[in-house]
Amino acid sequence: MRGHGPWAGLWGLALLLVILMKGVAAGEERVALAGSADGCPTPEAVAAYLRQVLPGVSVVGQAGHPAGARLAEVRDLGPRYRVSVAGGGTVAGGTVAGGEKEFTDEPRRCQERARAAAVFIAVVLSPLLTDPKPERAAPASPPAQQGPRRRRPRVELEIGAVLAAAPRLDGAAVPLAGGVGVRVAAGAGPLLLTLGISALSPVTLALSGATAQMLRLPLDLSLRGTLRRGRVEGAADVGLMLAMLLLQGMDPRAAGPAFRVDPGVRLAAALRVWVGRLAPFAALQAGVSPRPYDLQLDPQGIVGHTPVLWLEASAGLLVRLQ
Repeated sequence: MRGHGPWAGLWGLALLLVILMKGVAAGEERVALAGSADGCPTPEAVAAYLRQVLPGVSVVGQAGHPAGARLAEVRDLGPRYRVSVAGGGTVAGGTVAGGEKEFTDEPRRCQERARAAAVFIAVVLSPLLTDPKPERAAPASPPAQQGPRRRRPRVELEIGAVLAAAPRLDGAAVPLAGGVGVRVAAGAGPLLLTLGISALSPVTLALSGATAQMLRLPLDLSLRGTLRRGRVEGAADVGLMLAMLLLQGMDPRAAGPAFRVDPGVRLAAALRVWVGRLAPFAALQAGVSPRPYDLQLDPQGIVGHTPVLWLEASAGLLVRLQ
């Protein structure tokens, strides 16, 4: 293959910079350089540049062709010159293939020829003169620690049928009411805040010597804790309750209806089974009113009081909105 005159110098300088940046390992390898003493370039000029490019290699003359030395030859062909490196030899403990290149330089710039020849010889020899050990990859930096993952808010809506009863110890008829309950729960993780309301049918209260009808509308705000295992989830609520009471005596002589607000405490437990975003549920609830209202009729006076304890059972469907 042939090089072209105007570019030979630039080509040689570029390769020289590459070799110098790469570096070579120190050693006692030898290169025997052959050529004509009056040629262009001379072996001595090529050897001077080659020692700069390959400081770990001993450059010797062709005389005697020392054992183990690689043979490199520079031949002056007038407007051209040829550089060859014998193949099959051993350099730096390995075998190097040979190579040959013919350059064109009609102006016969001998110093540039010497530099280009030295670079070519170094390129042929450099693969085995460089450090064969692969560079160690820089240790990978540990992944950046992420902050605690924020839980997505949880919003649920439950609707169910309700059956409420007020147990009595005097053996009188137990008031029973049926209706519908709606509850919204929102929070993060296993803790939620719930708001519930129920619409119940009126009940009849058996009093001492009289009867009264009561319409009860309970409203509560509770804290809910949940525990889920697979599809099954349990829930427990504790909170405050306000029940709106509308009372009306059944006796014709009774006064008009009376409105009361009955504060209390709510306790509940529920079990649900999740199927996707839906969960049928069953729940039990107790509402305790520590300060019941006295029921008074004229002329009898106090004939009873509102129930202290209400027990409720409910069943329905829960929907996870978020």
